[in-house]
Amino acid sequence: MKSCGVVAEYNPFHNGHRFQLQQAREQSGADVMVVSMSGNFTQRGEPAIYDKWLRARMALENGADLVLEQSVLGSVQASDFFAKANVRLLHQMNCDAISFGAENGTTSEFSELAEKLVASANQIDQHFQSSRNDGSTYAAQMAEAIEATIGKTVIRMNEPNNQLALSYLKENLLYSKPMLPVVIQRKGAGHNDQSGDTSKQASGTYLRTLLLNQEYANLG
Repeated sequence: MKSCGVVAEYNPFHNGHRFQLQQAREQSGADVMVVSMSGNFTQRGEPAIYDKWLRARMALENGADLVLEQSVLGSVQASDFFAKANVRLLHQMNCDAISFGAENGTTSEFSELAEKLVASANQIDQHFQSSRNDGSTYAAQMAEAIEATIGKTVIRMNEPNNQLALSYLKENLLYSKPMLPVVIQRKGAGHNDQSGDTSKQASGTYLRTLLLNQEYANLG
């Protein structure tokens, strides 16, 4: 029996997540889809929009076979530590593959770049530390540090999902038997898109804003 792991917050679960689970199962040939999901607190350190029980149930009803809770200490971390905790959990479950969404790039392109990043980790970190207080976002600072160290990349390094995907792959490479990576191209709205464009799948950011505004309206 073959299994594929996915790292998620499902804050909230939406059609893009269902698409990812379907594609991950199909492309990995998995019989079982395993999800490592943040509990009641997410990577940003804020409470999830719905509790972990409802979010897990929504995942199980839309393509997941097993949902495991990631600890709070693993959930509310920066990308590399977040990846370390989640990849460890999926390895402990003996998953054969790991799947994740990305804004651009193929599985082979991500794998090749991850190997370069692991080999150049010390140089990248030194450059990042020297420029980390320049006022730009973490994603922008890391993208600049990587480009300065290894040159331009096919993968768009300023995209948050691309950076998180590389964090998973770098951590996965540290194991004697790495899981097979499966990259799923994101469809619909961007990570922080709040336009509410009905021609695209809505982003989690837009859905959270919509749900919170409804809650505030009800309080009035």
